[in-house]
Amino acid sequence: MSVVRTPVNDYRSIIKEHWTAEAESELRDLYAQIERSYPTQGYGTMIHNVRQDPTGMLWHAEFSRFASCD
Repeated sequence: MSVVRTPVNDYRSIIKEHWTAEAESELRDLYAQIERSYPTQGYGTMIHNVRQDPTGMLWHAEFSRFASCD
């Protein structure tokens, strides 16, 4: 399974998504890929609240970054 990315806002200046995957490593790998795509200064890319759901079958995380570095 790949990471399912669900947008959680309609703001233009910040991108927020709820991520779901079968393994924590899938979340971390996607985050690393996105982080490499943007400069480390200015975009504020982060993943937080990484957690396993009560069933133990899925992992969830919250992702956010600014839409531009301006």
